[in-house]
Amino acid sequence: MNVPTTFTSGVYRSLNTRNTMAKGVSQTLSTQFSSEDTVEISGKKAVDDTSATEEFENNTSLPDEFVKKIREMAKEGAQKGVYKGDEYIAYMNAYKKQYISPDRSKLLMGLNNILSNLSHITNRFQTFSLMGFRANVDFYSGTAVFYNCNGEKIMGCDSDGDVMEFPTKAEQKFHREMNALYEEAYDAARAEMKAGGQGQIPPGTDASQVDVRA
Repeated sequence: MNVPTTFTSGVYRSLNTRNTMAKGVSQTLSTQFSSEDTVEISGKKAVDDTSATEEFENNTSLPDEFVKKIREMAKEGAQKGVYKGDEYIAYMNAYKKQYISPDRSKLLMGLNNILSNLSHITNRFQTFSLMGFRANVDFYSGTAVFYNCNGEKIMGCDSDGDVMEFPTKAEQKFHREMNALYEEAYDAARAEMKAGGQGQIPPGTDASQVDVRA
């Protein structure tokens, strides 16, 4: 099984490392995953909503409400001279975790429960089904690799609790759309400010955080 060497220890373990591996996964759950604010998002397209006072265009696969929020953040960032500030990063990550990404922490917990309750090991390599995903476990090296229903590798872990996440195609598409959406709105806001003679650094803005792209 091809396990990335960036998170494996390189030390082979004996077949009785089942409990050690389960312990490592459990430690990962408590140290590398934390709760995040959820994002309230309505449906994809409000095609019947004629109450808007200005034309709204959304060429992404993301909900209109979400697109509007990102554009607002980009405009506020442009006014402050800050490109992709902390608020934007937190909002983006919360949305991705809630709507785009597989629940990796839940998968780790599920595998931990399975390994903790195994009465014996029949083979070095075993595959376990978890919520529509599968985990391929190598009991000799103490590693596991998770795949989604499309066969995409989404995560690997070892008995030391080290985890490496691999982005899915859906996550990669989300990031592409997000980056393009934010950049377009940011650049438009900066151009509007310059056209209005507002290209100066706003009062009270930390000069070290001023965007140098404009």
